[in-house]
Amino acid sequence: MNQLFSKRDKALLRELAGQVWEAELNAELERLYGCFCEWKEGTMNPFDLSNKIHQFHNGAARRLYNLHNNIDPWMAVARGLELGLLPKSDVDAALLEKLLPFKRFLQTHDDNDDESA
Repeated sequence: MNQLFSKRDKALLRELAGQVWEAELNAELERLYGCFCEWKEGTMNPFDLSNKIHQFHNGAARRLYNLHNNIDPWMAVARGLELGLLPKSDVDAALLEKLLPFKRFLQTHDDNDDESA
């Protein structure tokens, strides 16, 4: 894998992988923010909000942390492209071409998961 990506590519991949992580974390925080809004409006009590915060910390936040600290940047970027978290326009055309086989793999993997469900 190291031979496929140049030093410049690797730097771009690290930056883009950070953007994917940020996009995923923002989506999860938006859900949590909705709970804060309910609490502020009086439709959720403070104990339920506290429980939601705890669930976020032990669930989504931990899952994303573990995911993004245990996969290579190229995989995070390919995954982000496949999930629509990262616009293709944000990725250099030459780098996008190098990631295409991995993106195809993710598509195939997702299709197989759907069939077994």
